[in-house]
Amino acid sequence: QPLEDKGATVASSPREVAENSDVCFLIVGYPSDVEKCVLGDDGVLAGMKAGGVIVDMTTSEPALAVRIHEEAKAKGVYSIDAPVSGGDAGAKNAALSIFVGGDQTPVDKVWPLFEIMGKSIEHMGPPGSGQHTKMANQIMIGTCMVGLVEGMLYGVKAGLDIQQVIAAVRGGAAGSKSL
Repeated sequence: QPLEDKGATVASSPREVAENSDVCFLIVGYPSDVEKCVLGDDGVLAGMKAGGVIVDMTTSEPALAVRIHEEAKAKGVYSIDAPVSGGDAGAKNAALSIFVGGDQTPVDKVWPLFEIMGKSIEHMGPPGSGQHTKMANQIMIGTCMVGLVEGMLYGVKAGLDIQQVIAAVRGGAAGSKSL
């Protein structure tokens, strides 16, 4: 309702959004949601005109990004996978990191829109590459967090005050957003 109050048009389905758009961005919960929102009977692809661009920013599956690309291409529609990192704060502050996968032509077409949302935007390669990059990102984050927890556990077992340990190492090489 707040968006409608500001002039947004409400649509009854992703298909209706696409029927009235040249570019559709989506970011939903899970790969099954992406599949339904894009490839379903009432999905974006069913309503998108030839030459339109679908941009999925959901953290999803590389194989699904490739499948969407192939089905979209068969209809003369472009598809880009562009998952993000940066969370709610990054989104609210237009400071997202955007990992882009897709053909160069549609990427060039929507690049100015990416620049509105993100501070770090990289075209990683063909369809699915954005999703593969996001998976690499998640593996790196997870590995760092395990190391942080192990280091803190060591400090506790050594009898150190953990808050003081964190304060001491924060400014050095162990400092990170996760810490």
